[in-house]
Amino acid sequence: VHAHLALVLDPEGTTIASTGISGHIGEPALERMMQLRASSRDRPAFVALNDKLYQFVVVPVRAPQLVAWVVMGFAVDEAVARELKRVVGLDVAFVIATDGGQRVVSSTLRAFGSSERVGDTSRDELAGASTLLIAGEKWFSISRALDPQDSMLQFVLLTPASVVLKPFDEAREAMLAIGGTALIFALALGVFLARSATQPVVELDVAARRIEDGDYRHAVSLRGAREFQRLAQTFNSMQHGIADRERQLRHLAYHDPATGLPNQRMAELEIDELAQDCAARFAVMV
Repeated sequence: VHAHLALVLDPEGTTIASTGISGHIGEPALERMMQLRASSRDRPAFVALNDKLYQFVVVPVRAPQLVAWVVMGFAVDEAVARELKRVVGLDVAFVIATDGGQRVVSSTLRAFGSSERVGDTSRDELAGASTLLIAGEKWFSISRALDPQDSMLQFVLLTPASVVLKPFDEAREAMLAIGGTALIFALALGVFLARSATQPVVELDVAARRIEDGDYRHAVSLRGAREFQRLAQTFNSMQHGIADRERQLRHLAYHDPATGLPNQRMAELEIDELAQDCAARFAVMV
């Protein structure tokens, strides 16, 4: 059966023969093995011997009465840890308690320290879900007792925090990218709408200053919202009206009402303009 160790116990639990065990077994381990006699064969049972972890199976020997117990132990070693890692896809460690603290007896994670102390990690920190710092890297771990009757034997599953958080980091980066793109688009749209709203007002302001200077030649373009188009149309009508009235006033000021011919003021104005434009001397004959 490829067991790593085997014991034969009499019906009272005294060791008759053993193989694969070096040194004294110890009363706690023997007592635990005797307790296995009443346990279900389908439930795994774990016992720590000489800082090693074994899974035991206890089988009665009858002829036809009970004459002995055969105890077979299977080491929970690196091979078991690797097989569990292949099944669950996570790093695995088996931890037992010793007089000097806690010891990792087998693990798929070298940095966790096979047969080395778990550093400053306490038993309470290992129990349940926690975050461990291993070789300068954060790892998430979850630990459960191998045997409900012996909480000193722990089965630990480990995975790098970076692997667990990678989907969340990618989602966060995607959300930041989407949010940044939306923000840039919103700013660009806001600038465009602001310019679209203020451009007609700016054009009206320029036109008003042009009229103030006496320039009535250019009309305001009809664009923008419907309200701005109506305002520009009204402004153009006002501009044409002012230009017509100014032409009429100019005609009355510089022409004779009776004959409609240019008067003296018009002649003086023309002479002044001609004098400003012509550098040579000239004469006016009346």
